[in-house]
Amino acid sequence: MLLPEVLGELKPRSTEFANWLREHGKAYYPPETQMPVAAAYTEVNRVLRDPDLGPGSVGEFKRGADYHLVAWALAGNHRVVTFEERANRNRRPRAAKIPDICDALGIDCTNLFQMLSDHGARFIQQP
Repeated sequence: MLLPEVLGELKPRSTEFANWLREHGKAYYPPETQMPVAAAYTEVNRVLRDPDLGPGSVGEFKRGADYHLVAWALAGNHRVVTFEERANRNRRPRAAKIPDICDALGIDCTNLFQMLSDHGARFIQQP
C-alpha cells in the first residue's frame, strides 16, 4: 500500500530505486474495509494521548507518515512491517514508536526479517 504520506517520505538512494518509484510509485488510498478510516484515526489519537508518551514525540508521529500508516492498517486489518524498534519502556517520557502504537491497538506489527521468515523466504550463500 502506497499512501501518499508514505510515498512523500521515500527518498531514493539509488538509480534502481528511483526508476522503480517512477514506474510503480503511484500513491493511492486502499479501499476502506473493516473499520471506517475516520474511526481508526480516532483510535490512534486515543492511544497517542497516553501520558507516558512525550508530547514532542507524539507531534512528530502525527506529522509524519507513521500516523497515517497505522490508522490505515487498523482500518483494513493489515500487518505493519517496519524497521522501527519498540521504545524503551523504562524511559519517561517514552517515544511514540510504530510497534508500540500498533501493540496498543492490536495491530500485527513485525520487522522485515520476521515477515520474510513467516513467508518461507530462505537465503542460502553459495560456496
